[in-house]
Amino acid sequence: MITPTDEKRYTETEFWAFVEASDLHRRHELIRGEVFDLLGSSANHNSVVTNMATLLNQGLPETCRVFGPDIWLKSEAAEGYLCPDVSVVCPPVDFFQERTHVITNPELIVEVLSPSTADYDRGEKWGFYQAIPSLQDYVLINQDRHQLALYHRTGPQRWDYQLFHGPEAEVVLPSNPLSFPLGELFRRVVWE
Repeated sequence: MITPTDEKRYTETEFWAFVEASDLHRRHELIRGEVFDLLGSSANHNSVVTNMATLLNQGLPETCRVFGPDIWLKSEAAEGYLCPDVSVVCPPVDFFQERTHVITNPELIVEVLSPSTADYDRGEKWGFYQAIPSLQDYVLINQDRHQLALYHRTGPQRWDYQLFHGPEAEVVLPSNPLSFPLGELFRRVVWE
């Protein structure tokens, strides 16, 4: 669960001033005027994010851009800005109001589930993402076991769901035809 940083309501201008003045190791989202602090992630979370970004960079066409968690996504549904763990934009990249740290047209979004954000990533945030016309695939990765959920858009309001289990499971991302064994996402991840 995520909670607002404080009681104040922020405009977009105030939000960007807040972000610029804040700790660079924190991520913030603006949702309907409220600022939410996304707590720091674990080493395993970061390893899975890095592995996913690497697989996408190696497997997608050269024209596609893979972005990490420091790039925001302008969300009309959230009336603000969201921070996906990984996002992919294939040409053209549409930056919001020429801000090169804010995209509007991802084809693929990846969230690595953390205990503090898993319900949000599966619920409210997923609702915001569904409203993005360009989005074709939404991926949720469990950082604690070999499990990946894939939502693939099949129509304006329709999504197919697939769940992959185990390191040998072959994950296929339909919108970019890219496939990889699920275990590749967990290279150098240490479970205790």
